[in-house]
Amino acid sequence: MQSHEQIERLFMEAYEEHADRLFRFLALKVSDREKAKDLLQDVFVRTWEYLCRGQKIAHMSSFLFRVARNLVVDEYRRAKSASLDELLENGVLAEDVYSDEGGTIFSEAREAMEGLSRLSPEAREVIEMRYFGGLGPKEIAAVLGESENTISVRLNRALKKLREILKYETNH
Repeated sequence: MQSHEQIERLFMEAYEEHADRLFRFLALKVSDREKAKDLLQDVFVRTWEYLCRGQKIAHMSSFLFRVARNLVVDEYRRAKSASLDELLENGVLAEDVYSDEGGTIFSEAREAMEGLSRLSPEAREVIEMRYFGGLGPKEIAAVLGESENTISVRLNRALKKLREILKYETNH
């Protein structure tokens, strides 16, 4: 069993290393900065409780993203809040949702977000985890409970489809 000091050190290292990536991932998923902050706090509260119960975490990044993903699923079930797809369908643009302290994102990023919204949920999820969450295929596989090969194939197919969408939109 780990001492309280060891648990605290492990927890603080995890927070410092992963909090920013987790926040970006959560903000993307819930489209609400304040809700993302609340969920981020919940991720770390649950992680702290898990560690304090004496549980071991083999891969901190995968564990944290799995907790975050589960909290997002719970949030959608409980609040049935608007997803990114619903916001885009209702005319809320990506820069309205993802503005950074009043600034706006570049038009290319907006186009990419709109293209991303046209992918299947499974394809969108692996791209979000990879490029917004900064997870590798092995970590994504651990979060989703699938093989690394399956995730790599899904990621490659999703990127190919996204490129096709963006190329089509650029030409029309």
